[in-house]
Amino acid sequence: MRYPSADAIDETDGRTSGTVNNGSALKEPASYSVGVIPLESAGAKDENLLADDVSRDLVSMLSRAPHLSVAAFDAGLRSKLEQSSPAEVGRSLNVHYIVSGSLVCRADRLVLRIGLVNVSTNAHILSWRFDEDIDQFYARLDDFMLDLSTPILSEIQIDGASTAHLRGQSNINGFEGVQSIEMLRALYSESRASKIVEHFRDLIEREPANAVARGSLAVQLVQNVVNRWTHTPAATQAEACRLIERALAMAPNDPDVLMAAGIVPAMLVDPQSAIHYLTRSLEINPNNPHALAVLGWQKCMLYRDETGLDMIRAAERRAPHHPRFSVWAAYRAICEVKLGRLDKAAAAHREASERNPNYYSPHLHGAAWLALLKRDEEARKAIDKCLAILPHLTLEDYTAEIEKWEHMLPDWLTREGCVSAMGRVWPKTENSTSSN
Repeated sequence: MRYPSADAIDETDGRTSGTVNNGSALKEPASYSVGVIPLESAGAKDENLLADDVSRDLVSMLSRAPHLSVAAFDAGLRSKLEQSSPAEVGRSLNVHYIVSGSLVCRADRLVLRIGLVNVSTNAHILSWRFDEDIDQFYARLDDFMLDLSTPILSEIQIDGASTAHLRGQSNINGFEGVQSIEMLRALYSESRASKIVEHFRDLIEREPANAVARGSLAVQLVQNVVNRWTHTPAATQAEACRLIERALAMAPNDPDVLMAAGIVPAMLVDPQSAIHYLTRSLEINPNNPHALAVLGWQKCMLYRDETGLDMIRAAERRAPHHPRFSVWAAYRAICEVKLGRLDKAAAAHREASERNPNYYSPHLHGAAWLALLKRDEEARKAIDKCLAILPHLTLEDYTAEIEKWEHMLPDWLTREGCVSAMGRVWPKTENSTSSN
């Protein structure tokens, strides 16, 4: 069993390392800790071996996540689970969460069921069922293991962040504080963005050495610049860059800091720097779906690489309850635009707006693609939804926005063409002073 400690830092990669529990009196389990019960199988020798191999690989993959305590693999836990409840086994391992399940091979199919339990509440959080062709399973083994580990990790983060406030601020560590603040992104809006900045500033004031909080604040500040949610864009952008520089100096190999260092240049239209940092982040912790989604978006922007869309879809498949789930559909939409598929872009932006109706951007840009497709009535409805959120938004504002994001357009489409199409469907009210 590994217990992460703030003063146990591995000098080789800058991440939190663990110490072994050698049977001393059990502490209260870390809130961010998990044990994997070896998967049950039908009893055939080959099937038992495969079940143990998958369980070991799952432990190994989860162990790559920063700040997560993972119980060592123990094949004997399977028999213990037959005599005790998951909660009792979890308490004996001194972990907060337990993963258990079964593996069955039927002809040429592999059926895997996985369940996640919160030991402290004995609550069954979520279940997954995977039905895979055996040959395909072996052909894409690494991706399959991420299909297992990423949703487990995501649900642990969400459950922990959702209940952290119940323990009181004095009992929440810095990483839990970051995760709790990140949950505000689930229904992203200007007011939520303001609260995110406020909470991260408070957290950094309490914990000046919290590099992840500095990186996360930098991300929000640069997003405020992009969304025009700041009256001082130059100063806000400069602060974001300083925060990232400081975070990297403090924790150069923390995957969450590296992710933030990739998102900031992605927002500032520097895909090469974004790809560099996001790739490094995923090399250390491949379980992070948001780093994967942003990397896919940036690769598609820079190289028109169709595999970038596959990366975004993988993030959506693995973490459908992630607080950034809605924005991943918007990334897909931007990629579809770059690839010249405006119909698919409009559909993806509609998905993004349905997942989070409070964020203006998918409504606005989705309207543009609908207008260019001559689907004017749908475009007007999307603009109406956008103006319900930002009633003072004008056609000139859209013009400024598409100028900033002109790089996302395919070669055959100009910003003038986008503005002309939007001018045709924009409401003829005081909101627009341009000649339409």
